Amino acid sequence: YPDRQVIALSRSLSLPQIDEAVSRALSNAERGAVTYTAAINEGEKAVSKAVRTNGYPLVIIMLDGFPQEGTDAWFP
Repeated sequence: YPDRQVIALSRSLSLPQIDEAVSRALSNAERGAVTYTAAINEGEKAVSKAVRTNGYPLVIIMLDGFPQEGTDAWFP
């Protein structure tokens, strides 16, 4: 049963704080955590991009649900 990590970061984080959040999220993902995020602000987008780039499981929570079949999916 995989662990999960929900990424909800403040918009006011500095770049070093965002880097720390990315590092922490990657460490958790490496140990099997599935990442959930809305990827709304810059910090959340940075985490989701790093998780996706490294091939770890990622769930993007979309405001309007899933895009219609045949349309391009949105990825931060």
